[in-house]
Amino acid sequence: MKFVELFNAILEQSDYNLNRFVKGDSLAVSEEMPESFLESLKELVNISPGIVRNVENQETFWEMFEKLEDYENNNKFVSWIQKYSRVSNRPFEEAAFLKDMEQTLFERMTDYCFHNLIIRNIGKKRVDESIGDVRQLYVLRKIIFNFIEFVIVENLSKENAFETMERIFGVKKSCCEYWWKIVQENEEKLWKIMMMKQSRRMEDKLNYILEIIDK
Repeated sequence: MKFVELFNAILEQSDYNLNRFVKGDSLAVSEEMPESFLESLKELVNISPGIVRNVENQETFWEMFEKLEDYENNNKFVSWIQKYSRVSNRPFEEAAFLKDMEQTLFERMTDYCFHNLIIRNIGKKRVDESIGDVRQLYVLRKIIFNFIEFVIVENLSKENAFETMERIFGVKKSCCEYWWKIVQENEEKLWKIMMMKQSRRMEDKLNYILEIIDK
């Protein structure tokens, strides 16, 4: 398995002590480490969510690392990779209901979500439950907003946006094609909505900073 090969490679290069690279919620590699170590580490981090997502038994997978002779020098690193994979896979898990959804239901839920929860926000209490599960509609809203941000704000190409959605959410191409059409037809409205969202985010951050300063 590629994951195990990469892990063994960085383990050996680190003198069997990967814990020293764990700094809180992130990893920090000193300049003294060779470039090959950094490349292997990056590749390990990049592939870990997909590997973990597809293993048959995750508990058995992580228990494998506990058998290391120097586990006490690597347990924090293993925990970091485990947490990173879990967080990275969360959007994938949230969007799982779209995977086997019939196209007609998908389009109906998308249209309703777009017009009632994105272009305008009618509120959770007024959501028509005959359209679909309310929780799924709000998850769909979040996913579509991500797609809109990639296309409108980050200006990703069609191919890049589709690939990004597949990598983060596991969303199939047919879903993205439908969203792409809607975004293109409503580009001006969506631009205004996204700029307002960006403005509110900046305002919230500024207020947070001012509150800290006042303290």
